[in-house]
Amino acid sequence: MFGGAWVLLNAIGIVIPYVYVTNGDPVFLANKVGVQQYIDGALWCLLGGNAAFFLGYLFASTHVRTIRQLPKNIREAGIAPGVAIWVAFFLSLFVLLAASGDLTQNIFALLRKTRSDVEGQSFIYLFLAFLTFQSVLLSLSSIRTGKNARVAIVLALLTMIAAFACGSRVRAALCLAIPAAYQAVYKGIRLKYVVIGVASVVGILAAGAMIRSSVQTVESSGTLDEQLFASMSLLDPTAMSLAMVERFSPKVMESISTLIFWNIPKSLIGEKTLIASVLARYTYFGDVAGGITLGLYGEVFYYFGAFALLVGCAGLGFVVRTLVLRSVSDSFAGRVYFLIVYFFLFSSLRNGLFIDLLSYAIIGVLALLNRGVADLFPRKRP
Repeated sequence: MFGGAWVLLNAIGIVIPYVYVTNGDPVFLANKVGVQQYIDGALWCLLGGNAAFFLGYLFASTHVRTIRQLPKNIREAGIAPGVAIWVAFFLSLFVLLAASGDLTQNIFALLRKTRSDVEGQSFIYLFLAFLTFQSVLLSLSSIRTGKNARVAIVLALLTMIAAFACGSRVRAALCLAIPAAYQAVYKGIRLKYVVIGVASVVGILAAGAMIRSSVQTVESSGTLDEQLFASMSLLDPTAMSLAMVERFSPKVMESISTLIFWNIPKSLIGEKTLIASVLARYTYFGDVAGGITLGLYGEVFYYFGAFALLVGCAGLGFVVRTLVLRSVSDSFAGRVYFLIVYFFLFSSLRNGLFIDLLSYAIIGVLALLNRGVADLFPRKRP
């Protein structure tokens, strides 16, 4: 299923935007900033990256074995530890939103996606990430065990509302998209759930795109389909990356240094070199209030070049296939692997791997936290 979903999202992100961009649609980034001449080059980069990814993916399929299922008498913790963790992060997020000024103004500022516009904004996004991933893990557990469905649904809905209020339509969609994929893989595909799920995810993304276009002055308004496909485009970000490479000629070691130090607070190391997404914003819109998403292919190409793009995509394909095979385990670890794989598909493919690196660290910390807290609660016997 993962391979099919990868092809589908890549096709939507490449083919449909190509039609819009070549027709001069002003909503799409390439036309907005004037890098249309790089579209054909971006198309070849995307095709090459996809081919390399699947070579690595197929190689892993023949060289990596699926781990064995755990014995049926393994005792699993109940839902209480997971819910306790979710509540802690939900309350922390709410307190931060309410304590750093007027709640309504803070939400409006977060919808604009402006950097440092809200006090404690970095911690707000940090707690939101923990909250989102915890909600997804609870949903996956409920689907696999067939228990606590109502609790998981309520927590997922509350998490979606919180994510949407914080201006993160992607995280809001993840609360539904990843559990839906898990349901399809392990419980079978049912048409009514597919229709409801696709409609809900599209509705979240479209609503988020419309809201952002109404509160951000640099965004051009457009029809619903224009905004939706522009927000899913992989072609535009890659074209911008090609344009930026020609303009700035980044060095590999300098890029690695930038990526490492960007995640360290400014209070500890002083001023930092701008990462590619923020540099793109400054270059084409004249401010550093936010960033421009360059996508997985665009980021790798910008930082490391065309050859590294092919090698990196092949390596990612191998790693992803390995994790897919590990995710079949009916265990907490298997569900964590599933979360990592489909977060990569639904987020990193579009947002970029380096932007999401912190999120993968958060998933690891959250997995350890769940295991640790579970030991404090009585375990259910089979």
